[in-house]
Amino acid sequence: MSCGNCRGDKNKENLTKLYLIKPLTHLKLNKGQVEKCCCGDKINDNDSNSECYIFSCTSKTGNQPIPSTFFAGMGCSAKILEMTYAHKLPVFNPFEEESESEYEIDTSNGGSSQNIAKVKWDPLNKELYKAINILILSWNIRDLSKYSTIVKILSFLESKKEIRTYKWAVEAINTMIAKDKKKRKIKDMLKDLGYKTKNIKFPEIGDLLKAENIGNNFE
Repeated sequence: MSCGNCRGDKNKENLTKLYLIKPLTHLKLNKGQVEKCCCGDKINDNDSNSECYIFSCTSKTGNQPIPSTFFAGMGCSAKILEMTYAHKLPVFNPFEEESESEYEIDTSNGGSSQNIAKVKWDPLNKELYKAINILILSWNIRDLSKYSTIVKILSFLESKKEIRTYKWAVEAINTMIAKDKKKRKIKDMLKDLGYKTKNIKFPEIGDLLKAENIGNNFE
């Protein structure tokens, strides 16, 4: 199911009236990857147009059990975030060093800088967010609605960044990684993305899986 065309503010406004729209992730496209924005434009990996969001959209009529998902370039994403009063998500870019401030969200609603409320991502949530993005890039997932578990987990991470996610979420992604056709772990997928990818670790996830006596498919 398509959520419709988002070209122009009027179409975006109509979408927000018909659908509950939530940002799921914000990532930099892999080399050579091309996606289609909800407005119809191409999103590719060139320097000026290399980042995008993936949103979920659920009909407000209640007759859509599985959310649809769509890609949006940064221009459309900024407007959708503004219209839905959603906070920005940290960009996942495995090719550059990230700033810890990316994972600090300003939850204030205006006012003086003294009243700014910062919410930090839980460390486990941060690791799971990165791992899911590696899966999306490595498997070149274009339609996240086919991966309802990922959508559910990302929705939780987006809305409750500072609250540690459930064990089942980590175990579910761990099981999903095991289905990789090349039998790779997340660390191997990261290497296969090319470039000089940074060395991403998953200590919180490792400790959780070890405590549950479950094999670690992350690293």
